[in-house]
Amino acid sequence: LESIDTEIPISVVPLRDRKNEKLTMHSLHVQSNNNNNSHDNNSSITLVLLHGYMNGALFYYRNVVGLSKYFRHVYAVDFLGWGSSSRPAFWLKDDSVETTESFFVDSLESWRIKNRINKMVLAGHSLGGYL
Repeated sequence: LESIDTEIPISVVPLRDRKNEKLTMHSLHVQSNNNNNSHDNNSSITLVLLHGYMNGALFYYRNVVGLSKYFRHVYAVDFLGWGSSSRPAFWLKDDSVETTESFFVDSLESWRIKNRINKMVLAGHSLGGYL
């Protein structure tokens, strides 16, 4: 089990003019060491777990190691504002639902790119499932 902090460029998320603020998204990562995976079809697939409202990546602490028997990489991500991720002031460009959704989705996409994940399966609880 490793803990990862990934820098997210402030320009990625729809915040009002905040150029010097550093943002990081925290995640837990487990990599399968099981070379004799009986589920060979999934052995190269990455699973990303998204927490719900008022939770964080540790919501999945009892699941990540067990899930690594079925997936090569398992990540549990803290959205911006939760867990050990940055807590930016949420001064969004506007107050629409779409902009709020984009804040979380765009930061997740930036996290995916920075961690060089080409394909992933998303599994989420509550807000994580909605996004």
